[in-house]
Amino acid sequence: MKKLLKHINFFFVFFGILIFNNVNAQKHHKVVEQLLFSADDHYERGDYFTAATEYEAIAQFDTGNVYPAFRLAESYRHYFEYDLAEKWYKKTIELDKSGKYSLVPYWYANMQKMHGKYIEAEKSFEIFLSTFQPLSKEEEIYLEYALLDYNGCVLAIDELKKPTRNFDFKNLGKEVNTTHLEYAPSLYGGDSAIVLTSSRAGSKGDEEFKMFGESYCDNYRFEYKDGKWNQISGHKDHFDVLNTIRNDGSGVFNTEVNKFYYTICDENTGGECAIYVANYDGHKWHLPKKLNENINPEGVWNAQPALTSSGDTMFFVSKRDSGYGYHDIWYSIKEPGNNENWGAAKNMGNQINTSFIEMSPVYHKPTNSLFFSSNGHEGFGGLDIFHARTIFAGVHNLGLPFNSNRDDFYFVLGENKGYLASNREHEDAQGHDDIYWFNFNSHETILSGIQRDTSYQSIDIEGIMLTVDDMKPVSDIEVLLTSDGEILLRTKTDSLGRFRFQTIEAKRDYLLKLQAGNPNLTDDIKYILDQLEVKKSQTPVSRTLFENIYFDFDKSNIRPEAEKTLDLLIEFQRTNPGIQVELKGNTDSKGSNEYNEKLSERRANAAFSYMKSKGFPNSALVVSGNGEGSPIATNSNDIGRQLNRRVEFYIRGSSKPNSDFMAYIVEKQKGLKQIAEMFNMTVDELKHANNLTTDNIRVYSPLRVRKGPNDDMIASVSREASSMSKYEDTNDDEYLVRKDAPKDIVILLKNSQTGETYEGITINQLKVYQSQNAYNLIGNEKVKAQEGEVIYVVKPLDTLAKISKDFNMTVSELKNLNDLSSNRIQIGQRLRVKK
Repeated sequence: MKKLLKHINFFFVFFGILIFNNVNAQKHHKVVEQLLFSADDHYERGDYFTAATEYEAIAQFDTGNVYPAFRLAESYRHYFEYDLAEKWYKKTIELDKSGKYSLVPYWYANMQKMHGKYIEAEKSFEIFLSTFQPLSKEEEIYLEYALLDYNGCVLAIDELKKPTRNFDFKNLGKEVNTTHLEYAPSLYGGDSAIVLTSSRAGSKGDEEFKMFGESYCDNYRFEYKDGKWNQISGHKDHFDVLNTIRNDGSGVFNTEVNKFYYTICDENTGGECAIYVANYDGHKWHLPKKLNENINPEGVWNAQPALTSSGDTMFFVSKRDSGYGYHDIWYSIKEPGNNENWGAAKNMGNQINTSFIEMSPVYHKPTNSLFFSSNGHEGFGGLDIFHARTIFAGVHNLGLPFNSNRDDFYFVLGENKGYLASNREHEDAQGHDDIYWFNFNSHETILSGIQRDTSYQSIDIEGIMLTVDDMKPVSDIEVLLTSDGEILLRTKTDSLGRFRFQTIEAKRDYLLKLQAGNPNLTDDIKYILDQLEVKKSQTPVSRTLFENIYFDFDKSNIRPEAEKTLDLLIEFQRTNPGIQVELKGNTDSKGSNEYNEKLSERRANAAFSYMKSKGFPNSALVVSGNGEGSPIATNSNDIGRQLNRRVEFYIRGSSKPNSDFMAYIVEKQKGLKQIAEMFNMTVDELKHANNLTTDNIRVYSPLRVRKGPNDDMIASVSREASSMSKYEDTNDDEYLVRKDAPKDIVILLKNSQTGETYEGITINQLKVYQSQNAYNLIGNEKVKAQEGEVIYVVKPLDTLAKISKDFNMTVSELKNLNDLSSNRIQIGQRLRVKK
């Protein structure tokens, strides 16, 4: 584009000199005629770039002349400057009072489609289809074109309503892409090594490819290592010998990577392209040889080879006369033996080929299918990527994000990664055609994004999930609420397809996602999000702790006393249907982090399943798994570990839960009678509260006991009222310790100055907390804040997730800023955080 503007500015100056020096209008007219003759000559020879610079100069000065405006629009379209083509097609329609350029409304609608203006394009195609009167058989085909494009708009409008699967689709960036053309990626040596075609500076052919105003192309190698792409050039294997002074292009390696089949084009012979093969002898590559006449008939354009994994079948693109359209995909089978004796080429047939363009075939062995690009099947833009299923039938548009409103082509898959070329409008696009990569499988489907709104305190999110085929509500579909790549909450749709997330912080960005087990990129999206509503409020985010339930070691089954708690919670929801309950699963510290994360989720899901079986509505329940990340007691003894093996229940909403019970962990030599007396209960009351059928109880198992009148909800962890001593220190911080428990356990700490209350900290931690300026005892007093940062001192029960949320950071950002290798932090630890 910069090169084009340079050319146009030259012509403006040139015309200005002419107008200044030539008062004779006839001489001026003659110069315009000469320039127009030159522009037409370049146009007819396919030099659309130069033609555009000349037509642009004429059209800017002769503003009422329809002809240069029309030819300018055509030139821009031919070398894919669709935005400028749309502008000048519109101008042509305005200037064409006689209706001479009857096909221009079609191309104008086509350019609208290429800009993703699907609703406007749909209307423009409707007008063209109802008004166009073809004057010849050649023009009749444009009715077919317009109908195809119209249906493509309908497809795109429908598809854009669907969720988008998350394949981590990315531009390869400046390490690979340039402001010039990059396309035709081909894999060699795994997912992280590619060869691509590029017109970047430094190619062996110093001539200009007239059609695009770019240099001749060469093939370049890149490898991804240590988190970045590196160009491989001047290698001892002499791969660079494969590039010629002509236009070298798209190719494919065989499975053994000792043969490279690729395209060489000679613009001096009318742009004729042919397919060649180069061989590698284990040490170096050798000069390419042209394949036989079955692949390359004399005077016929042939390019873009692809191979089956066995290497005995080649797919390629050809313009030979016996095809269905301008470019068709053909195939040829090689005779047995180590030779290049390719058999007669056969057309892939009208399941694949159309009267339009089909190109860039790629065979994929795991699914025995063919990927290719076409503008002859219903699509989003110009060229779209399609998947021909087994036996190469049933052509299927790959959809988003692989296809866009522009041109998408050269789609190739490795074991875990895939690549494609596209001229789409992307935030990281470097030039005209760029290379993109993506994950082969996607375990997430993005439903919708929700942007932060700092003018509110909380939001409620509600929606309905429908099936794509018949738009009916679908139940038991898991919906995820994520932020900064972390899953915050999960819920499931109810019988009417409804889901909600209640009382969520408004000052964060969120994504709603679906999660699948093992989806493939060719799988259709089955569900669609409908009636998404985000209700904003100035009500602060509120989460009130209900009773916890506890689990045996390494178990996720619901214990008898837990059933009582869950039944009470179910009844509370029935009388308060506007609330939402959040479940958070937890474990002790035994086992790996990964295992405990899964175990905590199983515990949360077990509670979820129990409540659902009792009629608890899906939409009133959200789940998150914690693993061992949020202990409320020490993990150094049996009592503390039992307290940590729990599921917490938080009530989201304005209603306050009402539970008369808390948890007590059975100690040695304590029976039901003693425990009942300790908490002012009868044995029968204690047994009823815990679903006990016998008097037998196990040491260190949890029991539900009655709370005293001064017991707060936050104190509903295990403690004996009769064996608690209350202490006060000089800082007016009060805490309760158990006389007969190990000395490092503290059950409750309350700061009377700040009102903060903490659970499950140790005596040593308490000493640090109480000591004035004692935070330096952690040993990182040398940590200093940098510009734009402040120092935060870790408090009891702080977690990385909580701190990062308070300072509007991600956990990854917080860990990187402080060189943390794990999620473990200590009270008093100094952390750098963003202001």
